[in-house]
Amino acid sequence: IIESAKDIEYFPLTSNQLGIYYECMQSEKIKYTMPIAVRFDNSIEPDKLKEALIKTIEAHPYLKTRIINTDDGKIMQKRCDGAEIDEIEIVEIDAITNKEIMKNDIKAIPLDNNQLFRFKIYKTSEETILFSDFHHIITDGVSQDNFFNDLTKAFNSEKIETEKIDGFVYSLIENQTAISESSEKFFKSQFSQGIESTVLTPNLNGNPEIGDIKLISDNVDSTFVRHFCNDYSISPNVLFMTATILTLNKFTFNSKSLITTIFNGRANSDYFDTQGMLVKTLPIIVNGENREMMVEDYIKIVDKAWKDALTHSNYPYTKLAEDYQLKPEFFYAFHKSFDDEVILNGKKYKTTDLDGTVATDYKINLDVFDDGENISLYIEYNDQIYTEEYVKLFLQAIKYTLFQFFVNDMDKLRIKDIELVNGEIPEFEELDTPFLHKRFEKQVEEKGNEIALVATDETLTYDELNQKANRIANELIKKGVKPKSNVLVMLPRNSDLIATIIGIFKAGCTFVPIDLEYPQERIDYIYENSQADYIINTSGESDNSIDIKELIKGENITNPDVNISPYDLAYMIYTSGSTGNPKGVMISHENACNEAAENPKCEYSSILSIATIAFDTSLEDILTGITNGIKIIFADDIEIKNIVDLIRLIKENQPEVMEFTPSRLLSYLEIEEFCEVIGCGKCIVMGGEQFSAKAFNGVKQYTNAKVYNSYGPTEATIASNYKEITDPENITVGKALKNYVTEVRDLDGKLLPKGVMGELYIGGIGVGKGYYNMPEKTAE
Repeated sequence: IIESAKDIEYFPLTSNQLGIYYECMQSEKIKYTMPIAVRFDNSIEPDKLKEALIKTIEAHPYLKTRIINTDDGKIMQKRCDGAEIDEIEIVEIDAITNKEIMKNDIKAIPLDNNQLFRFKIYKTSEETILFSDFHHIITDGVSQDNFFNDLTKAFNSEKIETEKIDGFVYSLIENQTAISESSEKFFKSQFSQGIESTVLTPNLNGNPEIGDIKLISDNVDSTFVRHFCNDYSISPNVLFMTATILTLNKFTFNSKSLITTIFNGRANSDYFDTQGMLVKTLPIIVNGENREMMVEDYIKIVDKAWKDALTHSNYPYTKLAEDYQLKPEFFYAFHKSFDDEVILNGKKYKTTDLDGTVATDYKINLDVFDDGENISLYIEYNDQIYTEEYVKLFLQAIKYTLFQFFVNDMDKLRIKDIELVNGEIPEFEELDTPFLHKRFEKQVEEKGNEIALVATDETLTYDELNQKANRIANELIKKGVKPKSNVLVMLPRNSDLIATIIGIFKAGCTFVPIDLEYPQERIDYIYENSQADYIINTSGESDNSIDIKELIKGENITNPDVNISPYDLAYMIYTSGSTGNPKGVMISHENACNEAAENPKCEYSSILSIATIAFDTSLEDILTGITNGIKIIFADDIEIKNIVDLIRLIKENQPEVMEFTPSRLLSYLEIEEFCEVIGCGKCIVMGGEQFSAKAFNGVKQYTNAKVYNSYGPTEATIASNYKEITDPENITVGKALKNYVTEVRDLDGKLLPKGVMGELYIGGIGVGKGYYNMPEKTAE
């Protein structure tokens, strides 16, 4: 091949060169240039330096190659050994900084039939400054190092050795050896796992096409790295790769990773002095689904993934990208130290990379540089999709992951034990009077003659509602209903329903609501699953059923005193069953008292209740009202369905608090009469669905009410978070209510840094007791 290459004029591009070519041709941004500045003292004569540059280029004619589009549509490298080098300008100037050089001289290097390097020499009274820039399509880091070593020889009139294999020969060799059956089988097996390119989840929604590439950096104590690598017989590259992938797992909530890395392509000693772009792009695929795995074993898996990638490094990455739809998402590279010095006239001068202007198609570029003493980490990122703070969090998280490797017993440290931040153990306040009925009775003492309930059948004061509830409670006790019994309630929406709920609490029992619209099949399921002891309805005809009319005839209106615990159940509400059979969510008195005392509805004097009784928003309205002395305006079964009747109810009673699902509110806002009556509202809550900016803007046209976004699953007692929304472009669920804690955690249940995507964990007094008779589901 070496001999035949001498007579060839056109050579193929390697797969990596083709990748660079296509990336550059798709953008006008500066890409894949390698600008360097070397500041010599004034003893270095510019003309002699210029002559040495020319000699060095002439010694490596491959650097004169041109990229050509041939007549038959192929992209080729053309041998141009005899081409003259573009004039190297020498500029005399008073002074110039590296930043000024970057601004003046770093430009895109055109690829089509063009010289692929440029030099410029600045001469000041104190310095001779060399600006050098090569296109990456014909060179790489090792080649640059070799070039400046040869520049030293040329300057000192020493002989420059001819490389055994130049860039032309290398392209022929790779073209013949790239595709192999074993590599095809290997990658087919790897990609059969269905792992997609891993991307660090963006925290901005900008347009990356107009973004600037920004750079942040940090350092790692190399002493710990050296000791750890020696103890566990691994390379620093694999160590940092492991820490990076584990951190990515947690930032992306994904145990499988596919990142891109590079290898210098010089495993063969014949390539050590080759001038050319030999770097190989490699996919690294790691499956970490077994989160119980020891970190030590996981490091071995990453090490094997790296070595396997090296074994098959000749296989074209461009073909892999095409065959398996790989995307430029996350790039990782580990660099051992290059010789960043030039020795002229016996004096050492440092070369300086002029970075910060090179565009990248990868969303994140992470480079680790190990100079033998210090280890530095650099991340390039697009400021349209990431904030600087977020990228710094990611970099700090990698360092913290490494720290945990260093300080823990590796025989015991599992990958699921790795955490990115230290979490504080929250403290919760003990509740005063943690019983719903006792809190209601306090309101009776304070507001006995004030209106507690406006219902379709009657309006009741606190005294009257309490007496009615006591009749029901005492009759239940009289009938032998024991504390902690589960009592199903199937009643129309009137005062009997509210009094029954309170009466069940007073009897020490658990209220289980049934919507009258439920199909019989669902009612039967809830009855059987809840192991209900009794059903309160309007007929009293079925087994274990009690007629509400019979209960309210009771004569005992004193407050019963049943001995129960704050942890005993107040109510059990069944989920929708959209993912299987409905589950009975168990909520204790303590759970419910805490939520009812802390939600923002507590600040007002009247609440409109229009949600179905089997929807926990209805319970929030009722429990908040009865325990805080707030009048409940309880819509009946017709009013919750008929907008005309609901408008009349609102107009007559002027409720200050109203809660709607966003979809329901949007439909109501289309009705002029509804818009006219909601001006009485002081607090509008949207919950049960994703908050709607359209509904917010609509409702704000007709009322000055505060608008809240309510969030929380049934399992966390109705709502764990409330947020007043003032800007529909900035919608959040806000902070947790008192005695709740909401935290974003990773796939291993570990706390994540603020601003990082994960699963929302809810803790505190508001978290319910689990699912009734479903210990496996509760544990899950």
